[in-house]
Amino acid sequence: MQIKIEMHQLCLRATKKKMVDSKKKKNFFDIVQLGIYMYEALLNADISEYGKLMHNYWLLKRERQKHFTDKSTNDLYDHIYQKN
Repeated sequence: MQIKIEMHQLCLRATKKKMVDSKKKKNFFDIVQLGIYMYEALLNADISEYGKLMHNYWLLKRERQKHFTDKSTNDLYDHIYQKN
């Protein structure tokens, strides 16, 4: 199921024009796509898939914003994720 949201498309177009750095642009579109997949997973009540997508989002965010969390938080997250 492909979700088409006019506002979403308008925001993407506006943001795309502002982004010069291709790596930032790719990361942005990866995050937007993950958001669409997460929405679809919730609509389908697929909590397992939603959890996997949230994990992928966390990894992307952590990579993009290294100052967002400290090493101990990242280590704890990684330790807990490995146990599940």
